[in-house]
Amino acid sequence: MIIKETEKFPTKLFSLSLVVTIAVLFWFTLNIFQIHKQSQFLFEKTYKAMKLRGEILQYDEILTMSARLAASSGNTAWEARYRKYEILLDKAIKEAGDIVPSTSNHEIAAKTDIANQKLVAMENQSFNFVKKGRTKEAQEVLFGEEYEKQKDIYAAGMRELENRIEREAISLQSKGNRKKNFAIMLSLFLTVILIVFWIRVFVVFRESNNRLLKTQNDLVEAQKSLEQRVEQRTADLLNAYESLERESHQHERMQSELLQSEKFASVGQLAGGIAHEINTPIQYIGDNLRFLDGEQAKIIVALSECSEETKGKIDLDYLKEEVPSSIEQSIQGVEHVAKLVRSMKEFAHPGSSEFTQTDINRAIENAANVSKNEWKYVATLESKLDGNLPEVPCLYSEFNQVLLNIIVNAAQAIEEKNSGAGEKGTILISTKRLEEAIEIKVSDTGTGISEEIQGKIFDPFFTTKGVGKGTGQGLAIAYKLITEKLKGAIKVESEIGKGTTFVITLPIARSG
Repeated sequence: MIIKETEKFPTKLFSLSLVVTIAVLFWFTLNIFQIHKQSQFLFEKTYKAMKLRGEILQYDEILTMSARLAASSGNTAWEARYRKYEILLDKAIKEAGDIVPSTSNHEIAAKTDIANQKLVAMENQSFNFVKKGRTKEAQEVLFGEEYEKQKDIYAAGMRELENRIEREAISLQSKGNRKKNFAIMLSLFLTVILIVFWIRVFVVFRESNNRLLKTQNDLVEAQKSLEQRVEQRTADLLNAYESLERESHQHERMQSELLQSEKFASVGQLAGGIAHEINTPIQYIGDNLRFLDGEQAKIIVALSECSEETKGKIDLDYLKEEVPSSIEQSIQGVEHVAKLVRSMKEFAHPGSSEFTQTDINRAIENAANVSKNEWKYVATLESKLDGNLPEVPCLYSEFNQVLLNIIVNAAQAIEEKNSGAGEKGTILISTKRLEEAIEIKVSDTGTGISEEIQGKIFDPFFTTKGVGKGTGQGLAIAYKLITEKLKGAIKVESEIGKGTTFVITLPIARSG
């Protein structure tokens, strides 16, 4: 198009182009926002449903394990754990039904619900048998074919739940894609129209170029001002980002500590169960060996009175010498295992959030017994424990873990120092009473810690061990427990090449 010099400024054309442009941009922005919201809703819904599915499977396995452990051990305490997670399972199933209603409106859902009811009934029946001491019948219920059959039906229902969630997510995504494709096509069409409008406007604006030069100079000044504001805003955003990053690191540290605590609790429960199961047969073996020890002399006498023909078939002198020795050694071995089992039971006792009066000497003996496999090949453990030490208020399970970490660290330091030399080091544990506190020292003859590192060893995630061998959490958790929860103190004294001593001070009376 040719614009005549006498042609007025096309106000109507410019206004129309501007209105159309704003309308298209508004429509396009609105559609992008709606598509974003729909995608976010789909993601949140799918994520929540998947999370609930994982929780349902976890809670279901916890219920099954609790019921079977109760049936296997005869311990009714597992029922309390079962009831706790039964409530959580029902809540998770209800939430899943609310998020994906189609999961509860089909035949498999009905079968799954019936299977769940049967499983709950059999588990309640098992708990009733346990309460009556009929553990064998309880085990037959929970380890029988019918129970496994219902478990398979329930598992199939859970898989159908996952499939329906996935199908619904695909359906919603397909609808969103169709809407997005339509929006793109319409946007392209409107863009072509806008190009035509603005080409017309551009031709007209060429004639006003001289007037725009002055405006351009003004824009340059405005740009400088804008750049200054952008730089200031960028600096503000960087400061905000650094603050968020610090908060993120703190959150990750707290999450790591929580996972560590949950792991310790799980390991403790398993260790306690194993120790309980070992204890009874060890008692049987010990009692039987003591019986044989008391009767072996009579057996030897009886053999000595046998006929010469019978005596010729056995080495009576050899039996007189070796049988008492063998029985004595077996009794010593059984007593050692029983002692270790008792230590494991006490060490793995479920932790409590309440303070209890604790025998620190007993806690040290248990930690030493439990960790023996870590230090017996590389060190000799000696103890100088004050027999008149008073009990102190303590979080027993957490304090046991602190002792175990320090003893294991000492053994590893000695092993690193004497690697290849074939020599053993020494770990010395001592206790004594101060005026208003007790002092615990754990010393080793290991590699030692340099002065530069001593100030960092209680920092979270700091470790001098190789990749995969240390998390940097053991001493950090120990420091937090001793100083913050127990209101005590922990410090380190070390010299390179000579060894390290950890000194723990705990108040006798709890304050606050």
